[in-house]
Order: sequence, then C-alpha cells, then structure tokens
Amino acid sequence: CVTLSGLTDQLLRTVIRHEKPALEDDRLHLLEEMLECEVSLAQCEMELLERLSLKEGARLLDDTKLIEILSGTKEKAGEIQERLSGCVDANSKILLAREEYKPIAQRGAILYFAVVDMVEVRAVYQVGLAQFIEQFELSLRQAPPNPYPPKRVENVLVYETQHLYSCMKRSYYHTDQAIFASIVTMEIQLHANMITQKEINCLFKPVSPVVIGTSSNTPRVPWVSPEEWASLTILERDVKPLANIKSLITGSEMEWAEWYNAVNCEDQPMPLVEDRLTAFQRLLLTNALRPDRTYLALRKWYTPVLGEQSTKVAPVDLSFVKTQSPLTPVLCLLSPGVDPIGPIDALARKSRVSVSHISIGDGQERPALRTVLGALEGGHWIVIQNVHLAPGFMSDLTEMCRGLKSRPNPVARLWLTTLPSDDFSITSLQQCVKVAVEQPRGLVAGLMQAYQHITQDQLESIHQREWRI
Repeated sequence: CVTLSGLTDQLLRTVIRHEKPALEDDRLHLLEEMLECEVSLAQCEMELLERLSLKEGARLLDDTKLIEILSGTKEKAGEIQERLSGCVDANSKILLAREEYKPIAQRGAILYFAVVDMVEVRAVYQVGLAQFIEQFELSLRQAPPNPYPPKRVENVLVYETQHLYSCMKRSYYHTDQAIFASIVTMEIQLHANMITQKEINCLFKPVSPVVIGTSSNTPRVPWVSPEEWASLTILERDVKPLANIKSLITGSEMEWAEWYNAVNCEDQPMPLVEDRLTAFQRLLLTNALRPDRTYLALRKWYTPVLGEQSTKVAPVDLSFVKTQSPLTPVLCLLSPGVDPIGPIDALARKSRVSVSHISIGDGQERPALRTVLGALEGGHWIVIQNVHLAPGFMSDLTEMCRGLKSRPNPVARLWLTTLPSDDFSITSLQQCVKVAVEQPRGLVAGLMQAYQHITQDQLESIHQREWRI
C-alpha cells in the first residue's frame, strides 16, 4: 500500500539522483559501510561469547590467550564503533542536504494522491504509479535550471505542479476538471498550513436544517436568506477572521448590499474584511452569501496555484502520443456526439502512418488481438472502438503487451475508445494513458478545434481573399 510519507521518500531519491547524483551515491555508500560495521561488530561479540562458553568451569584469568583475544576484540570493537560513529555523522549531514529538495518530493506525492482521489469521481480515472513517476521525472528535466538551489527548488515546484496538473487534466471530462483542480490546490495549501480542515468543512458540509430554523439565525438584513445567514453562523464559529461577520454586515448594511448585488461580486473587494482574509476564506464568504458565484470564485482561488491553463478550455491535442511507448494504449473516453476517429486519422496522415479500425463485438476480440500484434510488429496505428462492450478484452490486451518477447516497432500506436465504465480491471486501466474527448465549449474553443486540423497549405489554396480579413 502506497503512503504519503513512503512515496515522498521514493520521489526524494529520484530528485536527488537528478539534482545531486554524487550526494545520493555518497549516501548509499555510507549506508553500506554502516551495515558492514554493524555486521562486523556483531561478529566480534559472537566470537567472544563463543570462546567464553568453551571455557566454562575453567579459571578465565589463568587463560592468557583468552585475555589477549578479549583485549584484541575490545580494541577492534572500539575501532568499528568509531567508524560507525563517523558514518552516522556523515549520513546526518547528507540527510540535511537532501532536506533542501524535499519540498519537490512532497509536492509530487500530494499531486499523486489527488489523482488517486479522482477515482471516487469515476472508476475509469485510474492512473498507475509508474506512469505518474514518468511524468514527475519529465518535469525535473524540463523545469528551468538555476545554479542556486533554493531558486531551482522554486522553479521545479511551479513547473512540476503545472505540468503534472496539465497531464492529468486531459484525462478528465470538463465537468470533473474543476473538482481535480480544487483537490490539488486544497491539498497543497492544507500541507502548507495555509488553510485548515475546519475551513474545508465549511465549504463542503451542508448547513443543518436545525441551524437554519433556530430563532438566533433569523436574518437581520432583508436581502439575506435564512440559509445564507445560517452559513454565516458556521463561518463565525469555525473561521477566526470572520468571528463577527454578522455584526459587520448589520452595521454596514449598505456597503454589503452593494457587494451582494454586484454581478461579479467575487471580483469586488469585501467591505471591512478584505485585507484580513486569505483567498480561501474569501471563497468561503462568497459561497455563504452568493452560492451562485461559487464556481467562479473557486476558479479565482486555484488559478494562482495551477496557472492560467487551469481555466482555459483548449481543444484536445492528440499529438502527445508521439512521446508515448507503443505498448502504452491511449484510451479515449467518449462523450455523446463526439467521435475521435477523424482527429486520429488526421494525425496519422500528418505522421505518414497507416491506420486501421476495428469495432469490438460479435466475436471480434481474438481477431483484434492478432491485428494489434501485427500492428506492433509492422509499425502501424490501430484504433479499437467501443471496448466497453467487452471489458475482458482490455485485460487480455494489456497482458499480451506485457508478454511480448520482441521489441515493438517504435512507430506503432494503439488507440482504444470507450464510454465510461466500471467494469474494466484496475490493472488494465493503469496501463493506459487517457484522454477525454468532448464537444468544444464556447465559440473560441470551437474555432480552435476547427482550425486545429487545417494546414497552412489548405488555407493558401483558397483563392478568395475574404477569409483573410
């Protein structure tokens, strides 16, 4: 079972091997030397006990040879103990140097467990640890370099967070992406002591009808509903900077009414409390008074942590498959009215690779496996559609890929399409890279997707000049 502390240690070894390889080599050498010293010390003690047991009943002080052995063993044990003490001191210094890079490993572990939590949203969102670590190592290589370690750690933290978030985000449907962004940001700030568990509970736990119905929770201003006033009661109890929020609203009713009635209230300064609230506490107050603006306030809260790309709706870019292994299936998660076959075929033409299609069903599983084997050997692309109709096929496919005795052609790629299903095995899902395929949301996203598959040559072939205006 993977734990947060265990994964942090594992990722820290990866970070040190990349950033300070000599330091990690020294640490491993010291650990071996410490183990050798401990073994030697135990052997000395065993030899001494064995000789003493053989002299049972005899006068030990008369045995000069035994006394010499005892003296030699004591001297040897002292030398070993001295070496061991030196190793312990050196190892402490190395561990202290490694601590400088620990925030990178902690951030990676937090992000992984945020990914694991998304399985509660949809079972098909399973991600393997090996796949995650591969992207973690890529973020170390691509983060901006800096010779000053604290600045390098800062650069890696920013790049690592945004890179891993972007890689995982493409696996989720648009309706679930805000959930993922919220989980990631919440866990990062919780571990940094920027928010508390009580504050998190204020956002997610509904207000009890008992609290709403008590006479002490009758709204003192006419434009606040009983539910909203009850939410303020909870905030007064659990969020220290908002301990007197109801009296502040009552005492400055006009200013608060202006904020309350603003169309984009989440962007407006909050009267009297603006300077003393954290971004998350501001979100809580917006959620209490204007729950219809919670989603926009949520985006405003997590965008500084995850970057602007966390709120942008971009068309699906399938070109990332060029960096994937031929043995890693690309699982396209379908949505109503969307077919990824066109974009896949267009990418295949652009890559100058032939592509074939197979629909699962009516006993096509075995022929499909043979076709996949031929594609992996011949360097072709193959699209297997509707694998949700035969959940066992995914397990057979991943088992076949693991059992290949020869290296596949590096050009080959394996595509799968499916509707969300709870019937796939965890192992088969963790072997796949996922991408959610949906209709573009909004005019800008629709135009971007339309132009994504149009080449410059096609544009130049249009003789009318109107399209250039």
